Amino acid sequence: MTGGKEAIDRMIEHADEAPVADDQRDLELKVLQSLAAVINSDTVDLKYELLALDPSVFYYSSHRNAFKVMKELDTAGDHVDRLTMQDRGFDDAELLESVFNAAAPDIGQVRTYRDIIFDRAQQQDLLKIGTRFTTAVKAGIGKDDRPGLVAELQKAVFDYGMSTRVMPEQRTEAEAIDDTVAELSEDAAGYTTGFARLDKTIGGLKPGLFIIAGPPSAGKTTYVKQLADQVAEKTDASVLFFAYEQSAYDLRVKSLARLSGIDNEKIKSGKAVKDLDDAVRQYKAIGRNMKIIEADQRHTVDAIRLIVQQERHRTGKPPIVIIDYLQIMPSGPAGQDQDRRVQIDTMISEFRRVARDTKASVVLVSNMARAEYKDAKMTAFKESGGIEYSADVAAVMKVDSDTARDRTVSLVILKNRNGRRRKVDMTYQPAIDTFRETGDAEISYLESLGDDKT
Repeated sequence: MTGGKEAIDRMIEHADEAPVADDQRDLELKVLQSLAAVINSDTVDLKYELLALDPSVFYYSSHRNAFKVMKELDTAGDHVDRLTMQDRGFDDAELLESVFNAAAPDIGQVRTYRDIIFDRAQQQDLLKIGTRFTTAVKAGIGKDDRPGLVAELQKAVFDYGMSTRVMPEQRTEAEAIDDTVAELSEDAAGYTTGFARLDKTIGGLKPGLFIIAGPPSAGKTTYVKQLADQVAEKTDASVLFFAYEQSAYDLRVKSLARLSGIDNEKIKSGKAVKDLDDAVRQYKAIGRNMKIIEADQRHTVDAIRLIVQQERHRTGKPPIVIIDYLQIMPSGPAGQDQDRRVQIDTMISEFRRVARDTKASVVLVSNMARAEYKDAKMTAFKESGGIEYSADVAAVMKVDSDTARDRTVSLVILKNRNGRRRKVDMTYQPAIDTFRETGDAEISYLESLGDDKT
């Protein structure tokens, strides 16, 4: 099959794919500008994240060559600037001007650009694999020697560098165990929620996905706002509260009512302003570690991921993320044609990835299925079958009794990936937006499924 491989390669060269998107050049340039801004520092994580890229992920040859030279200079321990780049033979003056005279990068956005470039490079790799086969077959190369054609195609297609980018090579367990031991040696305690019985059950807020469901007026928003305040007050964790339904004003009133013990309606009327000085001082101390985001259609899971990444970079540690609430979140363009149940399950899965990738604690508030208002079992989670699989902790708020002054509410922890299932009893005073724990008891696996007859 003389010349078969060469013929295939010539056809591939002439069938080269165009960039997968019009913004490819701009994205690659922003990544290079960001690398230039951090490459001479040995203490910036972004530097090592960008240098870990393979030069082949850059579509444009000038960008690819610039990246190669920057990486070579850094590996050699040399300072990287326009002059050292030119000394290495890189003479694209216009590109050097653009790369080294850019404004400081937005770290979160740069990571997103890097991921987009990497994903598109994988797309191009896969397109090339398909093109190699189809081009050769259509051209009839090796038609008198089909086994030889298949052998040549296999050799041409199996590019080790390409294959490891599409599916990274797996480490052996001998290589991976050191990382696991290092994680085990770190402090395993989570951030305190300020609720002692809840902390005893779940070990505090740890990286992962914590989902709370409840019927209307059970106090879900009030509960998670109190939890958020207590985390911000008692720890150094940053708290991001995404409010899709209630305003930041309403959430602040809840906190002022709890801290002052003054009826929230009186606070809203303006008649209690002179009595709020102490509560305001306390809330300012809490607020140093908290941001309330009045969320709208722009705040998809992807947007939240970016904000979490930015906050982690700003503070140097993963934040606590609270989403209130799941069912009114936008699913984003990719989910517009999906059934709502599928959209919800997809968002839950994506939030689990956010928690895994950023090490954040993500607290999702969810509605309950109407038929389950009086029960506390896994089927209570509305419009989702994925919660029982994706959540690290899944809990249902159940209203046990109601009087003019307060309610008794149970937080029933139906799933606890790293501990026991438990019911935490509380009193809820709606007028001053306050929950207090009063008791707790373990529940069985069968009770969590709604079968307590055994």
